[in-house]
Amino acid sequence: MCPLVHGNPYQQLLVRALEAAGAETVKVKYLKVAHVLFARRRETMVNLHWPELIVNSNGRGRLDDFRYAARALQLLASLAVARLRGMRVVWTVHNLVPHEARRPRLDLALNRCIARLPTAVVAHSRHAARLAEETYRRRGIEVGYHGNYLEYYPESRRDRERVRQDLGIPPDAFLVLAFGFIRPYKCLPELIAAFAENDDPRLRLLIAGPPFNERVKAEVEAAAAADDRVVLRLERVPDEAVSELHAAADVAALAYRDVFSSGALLLSLSCGLPVIAPADSTATELGDPPAVQPYRPGGLAAAIAGAAEHPPAAREDALAVARRYEWSAVARLLLGSH
Repeated sequence: MCPLVHGNPYQQLLVRALEAAGAETVKVKYLKVAHVLFARRRETMVNLHWPELIVNSNGRGRLDDFRYAARALQLLASLAVARLRGMRVVWTVHNLVPHEARRPRLDLALNRCIARLPTAVVAHSRHAARLAEETYRRRGIEVGYHGNYLEYYPESRRDRERVRQDLGIPPDAFLVLAFGFIRPYKCLPELIAAFAENDDPRLRLLIAGPPFNERVKAEVEAAAAADDRVVLRLERVPDEAVSELHAAADVAALAYRDVFSSGALLLSLSCGLPVIAPADSTATELGDPPAVQPYRPGGLAAAIAGAAEHPPAAREDALAVARRYEWSAVARLLLGSH
């Protein structure tokens, strides 16, 4: 039983791996006590993802506060009943608290309560497990590395030069890619500012993905307005275009303050694209140079300049890192058969 986030490739690939391991899966968005009361006791595992998506809504005011409290209590009760019935309960921690938390203290308190209920808590790296243990005050958090996206997205139908031509990017440019859902924690205005410190006319920065909201979109557009080397595609990227955008780029950049868990990281590596990422994070735990190029605070501009001057890895190096992280290993861990 796996609470579902619609359209998220992570869970689609996870469910595929669980079913390949012999498990039957039931996907629910809102976990309820009824789900665990009527499930087969000893054969059922509950795997929780993103509790904030279960308890939060887009409403405002006291009614929304009541809805949050009711959903939080229902979630905690469901997990407690599952444990009392002898089920295996696993929480996969994707972030310590919601990225755009409206109730950060309540979200943290809820996560700390949740952390006491599961049979196991899983994080996507030793770095993430250590932070989760400190934050949730629970020891023994297990490590199950985020699986790769090899063969998930269709191969590019257009060659690199044609894609660049359609984007207005010169064929000899060094292209830095920031890909994915555009949200505040990804620090894209800071990435644009670091990029702008390099006046090399060969450099280009492509930001591609749908904005979280109009405010975030406006901030990115304002930051990019002064530099015509920055190319914005602030819209959903169809699955068939994901591989070709990565193939058109020379390096991906993660400007996050820390990488706790990142699908964008695994996606870039799975597409054979080296990544510039924060040092001492999940990114640098998963891969070493030349596939993962680390930078320290204040060093992003220098990392971009260094990558352009000495292009990092051949694409095979990035692919080799991605191949280490198979969904079958995640499935075995969740099922308790590792």
